[in-house]
Amino acid sequence: MAKPAQANTDGCVPNARFSSVRKCSAVQIRHLWDRFIGWLTGTGCLADIANEMSLSRKQLSKLFEPFWKELLPSPQSRQNDIVLIFDGVYLSGRSNAVLIARTMQNVLSWHFAERESFEAWDVFLKQLSPPAVVVIDGQKGLLQAVLRRFPQTRIQRCLVHVERFVRMCLSRNPKTEAGRQLWALVRSLRNIQSRLEAETWAQQLSSWEAAFAVFLMERSRSTETVRWWYTHRKLRAARSHLKQSLPHLFTFTEVSGVSRTTNHVEGGVNARLKELVRRHRGLSTENKQVLTAHFWP
Repeated sequence: MAKPAQANTDGCVPNARFSSVRKCSAVQIRHLWDRFIGWLTGTGCLADIANEMSLSRKQLSKLFEPFWKELLPSPQSRQNDIVLIFDGVYLSGRSNAVLIARTMQNVLSWHFAERESFEAWDVFLKQLSPPAVVVIDGQKGLLQAVLRRFPQTRIQRCLVHVERFVRMCLSRNPKTEAGRQLWALVRSLRNIQSRLEAETWAQQLSSWEAAFAVFLMERSRSTETVRWWYTHRKLRAARSHLKQSLPHLFTFTEVSGVSRTTNHVEGGVNARLKELVRRHRGLSTENKQVLTAHFWP
């Protein structure tokens, strides 16, 4: 007669012919759930956790299997916060996006979509109450959705994203005098604290544009066709980006408590979420969403 298996400290019975999860008490299920969440959102290795529970890795994976079906819904929004910060993060390359709404303290709500787009943001924002101010990174679909769903809401563009875009156009060491002056002006955004300083900055941008108006209009022409193009296209792109962003650059100087960046989401949430997805590489789209739903602090 075979010797009966010994129960481990977690109340689970290892079995060489393990094929299904035996019925457990509510306490045991809760303990197993805590193990699952600890592994999913922590740094522990599945093999180490299985060893602690006197199980094989395969047995533990089988025990965890039902929990992958527990996709927590995003909480229903009842916020009365003055400021909301929006951002999106991709869980699989450039697909499987999670759209995030956060207060200055915590994640308020989220929404899964195939990608960041006007349609996806529009559906998400429809579920939320209009705040006094939103902080956004300038993604076109998000900006359009905010203007549609929250027409009375003030907008603060993330200054870090504005600086990043200009750096992509000009590099950190622009080769032209116009580029060097514009890059220095953009770098000074981080030092602005008051409405007066914001107005001074806007005047400096206008003065820069006037000083280099002729330079910005220079054209290059093909030697073989009649085709032409603006010589300093990247500089013009940086100029256009700043002018389009200008109405929403300095809301933080007029409304108290408004963040000037989306770092609360991008650095405080997105970076940790991306690291978890990398750690659990190989998860299906659905399981990545389960991970995300249980991740929020």
